[in-house]
Amino acid sequence: MIPIHKGTAPADLVTDGAKHVKELCDAYDADPNEYTNGKRKLQIRESIYASEAVKAELENCHHRKCCYCEIPILTPAYPHVEHWRPQNSSRQGRGQGRMRPGYFWLAYSWDNLLWSCAFCNSNKNDLFPLGNPAGRARHQKMRLEDETPAILKPDDVADLSGHITFHMEVPIGLTALGRKTIEVLGLDSPKHECRLKHFQMIREFREISIELMDSDDPKARQRAEFFRKIVEDAMLPDKPYSAMVVAYLEANPLPDRPA
Repeated sequence: MIPIHKGTAPADLVTDGAKHVKELCDAYDADPNEYTNGKRKLQIRESIYASEAVKAELENCHHRKCCYCEIPILTPAYPHVEHWRPQNSSRQGRGQGRMRPGYFWLAYSWDNLLWSCAFCNSNKNDLFPLGNPAGRARHQKMRLEDETPAILKPDDVADLSGHITFHMEVPIGLTALGRKTIEVLGLDSPKHECRLKHFQMIREFREISIELMDSDDPKARQRAEFFRKIVEDAMLPDKPYSAMVVAYLEANPLPDRPA
């Protein structure tokens, strides 16, 4: 997980979203008990929060990676527009009861939308644990500022490495927020085999580069530089699993080039 820096919200999301949020809020206010007990469901429009303009902007600012696990989301994989605060219902934890409705008034909020892979979005589902569950906002007239989220928001933390690091390819929580985020999203699941393969490749390329860099053969040194560049570039934010690579190379830095 790396920090996300989002641009300006697409104009259609702002205009269409504001109009439909008012309709949702008016419907809820007219009979809140019907929505709280689940007899009725607020109809949130995917065509607004996941419009082509929204998806294009999210894809770009998320470096075409899942905001949580950093797997590249490539065509024809189906990307998910993720609601950080869940839209239809919310749960404090797995096995606990659902609270309805969810954060419906944030369904079209640019601040609440993220770019996610299917695994992370499905694993998180409507989980949104709080440090103060009694302070959960249940409708648009309650203050979000009174909540204490127990998981990290990728576009709200300047340095996520202070919360989550890696031992080889395995994410390790350094703080309560980091540990709960790993748990909720399943970031340490064995299903993240692509991250393991990427780690093995980076480690191998690092070792090849080190082995060849002092060679007397100019072609060998050229190959060493080739593999070194791949390893160094893997730390860039637009590369897959870059947070893992940064943590690995901080613990196992590349040696200086020979004079």
